Amino acid sequence: MADSRTALRLSRALEIVRWRSPKIWGYVAALPLVIMARHIFDLVTGESLKGSALLGIVGVYLAVLVLAIIVVALITGVRMMKVNPQIRTYAATGASLWARYGGEAMEVPSTAGFSTISYTQIKEGRCGSRSGSY
Repeated sequence: MADSRTALRLSRALEIVRWRSPKIWGYVAALPLVIMARHIFDLVTGESLKGSALLGIVGVYLAVLVLAIIVVALITGVRMMKVNPQIRTYAATGASLWARYGGEAMEVPSTAGFSTISYTQIKEGRCGSRSGSY
């Protein structure tokens, strides 16, 4: 049974899990490259300014990368303060949290009706409580 904080706790867990995805780290690492594309192009074509040597480009990349990580962390922090609307549909206060497992998919009840989730759509799952018992 969901209590008044269940949806918020699940929303926070979702935001933390997103940081574990290699895809988000790929985006964060590529963002500085996109921002610096003009300088990189100038370096490759030999038209870079005297102060734009390879070492300078690497330094700027690392600085922009740190800035990108800080921005993504701040966005994550703000998102952890709010309840995800999709999670609220099935974890509202007083909602019964359960699933019906079938051969190819599982059904999860929500305030909007049942959602059918194919097992092939599930990327990762965990079960248990904070105490570690299952």
